[in-house]
Amino acid sequence: YNDSLVLMYNFDNRSSLGENDTKFFDVSKYKNNGTGADSPNSPKINITNCKFGNCVTFSETATDGIINVSHNNSLNFVSNMTMAVWLNLLYLPSGGLVKNDIAVKGISYRMYVSTGDVVTFGIYDGTWQEAADPTAFTSGTLNKWNHFVGVFNGTDVNLYRNGVRVVTTNAITTISTSTIDLNLGGTKSQVQSYLGGSLDDFILINRSFTDSEV
Repeated sequence: YNDSLVLMYNFDNRSSLGENDTKFFDVSKYKNNGTGADSPNSPKINITNCKFGNCVTFSETATDGIINVSHNNSLNFVSNMTMAVWLNLLYLPSGGLVKNDIAVKGISYRMYVSTGDVVTFGIYDGTWQEAADPTAFTSGTLNKWNHFVGVFNGTDVNLYRNGVRVVTTNAITTISTSTIDLNLGGTKSQVQSYLGGSLDDFILINRSFTDSEV
């Protein structure tokens, strides 16, 4: 998928790539690098309990903030896109929180965890067209790594969990573009949206994966 890779974070904190506790290197040709935001601190780089190498952990509070990725046209999609991420959820939304963002780019596309053990992937075309997995974090799946992939192919919004397509929503449309920055682990300046968990190998692709590719 190299030619269609728009963003990929390994979160391995490699100093040879210019990474540190506040900088996150994008290995795609677009170099959509991220920085810690919304806090004096950055999300924590972990070296244990990760899926591959290191990973990044968000605290669900203002303590550690989020990752901000400055807008670039390469991050806007129209008729096809794929978002993939390994997620180890430590806390479900609670205390009046409605949703915790895994990744969101304005009113363009997003993936988030919400009350009721739900993971949702959606694209915006004037309204949100979403595919929601209502049993993503039922008994026994907190504090475990799960792979989520959201795909929009111009006809359907699909959500996969651990390689299996769990829900499809028909949406013959296009994605609204946005000049708002991409955020990981929460929405900038909205503490109530912060994620409580760890991410590894976050990927954006400018085409739609098939079932077999997922």
